[in-house]
Parts: sequence; C-alpha cells; structure tokens
Amino acid sequence: MLFEQKNEYNVRWKDEAFPVMFNLITKNMPEIKMHVESYCAQRKFPEVKSDYIFQSKPDMRKMYPNPIFSNYESSTGSVYSVNCSPFHRSGFLTASLDGTVKLFDTASIKPVLTFEQSSYVFKVEWSPSRPLVFATASGNGDVCIYDLNEKKKGPVNILRFDEETHRSAVTLRFNKNQKDLLAVGYSGGKIRIYQLSQMLCEPGNDELSTLNSILTESKQ
Repeated sequence: MLFEQKNEYNVRWKDEAFPVMFNLITKNMPEIKMHVESYCAQRKFPEVKSDYIFQSKPDMRKMYPNPIFSNYESSTGSVYSVNCSPFHRSGFLTASLDGTVKLFDTASIKPVLTFEQSSYVFKVEWSPSRPLVFATASGNGDVCIYDLNEKKKGPVNILRFDEETHRSAVTLRFNKNQKDLLAVGYSGGKIRIYQLSQMLCEPGNDELSTLNSILTESKQ
C-alpha cells in the first residue's frame, strides 16, 4: 500500500489523514503525497495530519480536478454577494448592483424569486435560525429584512440609518450564537448592531418544508 511504504522524508501518516487522500484521483495521489510529506519534513512535523494536507497548499486542480460548472440567469449589474442556505442544500441568494436580490435553486437556471430594491444591493445573508428569513445591505443605507413566510414580494422590515448624512450599508452578519442580533457595516466606518424581534428569530412550524416547496416550484 502506498502509505505503508517508507518515504524519504521519514514522516508518518496519521489515520485521520487517510480519508482526505483516498478521495483523490488515484494517478495524482503519489505526487500530492510527496508534496505533503516534504512540507511536513521542512517544518519538522513527525506526523501528517489532515490539516497539514491543506496547509501545504497542494495544486487544487489535482486535488479536485472535476468541479461542477453551472451558469445561472445573469443580473444586469455586478453580483456582489452570494449566500447559500444553511438549511437547504440547493437554495442560494444573490445580491447585485442592479438592485435585485434573487433566490435560486441550483437545479434551475432561472431564479425562483426576484426582489427589487431602489438602490445597489451589496450584501445578502440568510438567517442562521429561520429558514425563510434573510437580510440585505443596500447603497441607500437600508437594511431590508425578508420573511418568506409572511411576504414573497418585499421586506417585512426596513432598518434605516437615522442620520442626515447619507451612508451606504455595505455588509451585514447575523450572530449565530445570539440569534436576535444583526451587525451592519456602513460606509464611513460606522458599525451598528440591531436587536431583531423574536418573530424574526424563532422558526415556525414546517418552515423548512415551505422553503423546499418554494424551491421545488422552479423545477415544475
């Protein structure tokens, strides 16, 4: 067996590293194995752990030579943000400078739903606690909260920066540990943390099934 043979770098492979290597294309395995062993020897690591395989920065084209390429309906402006659903393996959202937010199913070229805003959309992100909730950050400073369980055409809430000076909302992030908090970054270096209502944080009955139904409609 390849990994039982003595190697010139005198490093030992730990069992945890084998699953990563055994998923490689067979013909590329010896080259990647030698590359990783050299990396470990240079840093005086006596063993090869799974983390070291990726830390050694092997040629990803040889690690994963068969990526899947899919093309989806284009936006008329640059797409600044893409976010995959943490609850559904085939659902993802895009945000574009043309002012649109689109919900896609990976199996369909056309979007399942399209939401239009009056300004650039720089960021979109799914809620980590509600399968049907997501938020967007826009160039006019608006932070739009969408709940597909309540409305499928527009936001259920809009958080606006309450200063006369115009600021764009350029990024946002839900707090995965404290699910009622949403952090937003604005132009000019401003950061705000908003506390969301319980309605936007606590999942209702069959939300995942509802999301699956929405995505399934695109395949019919």
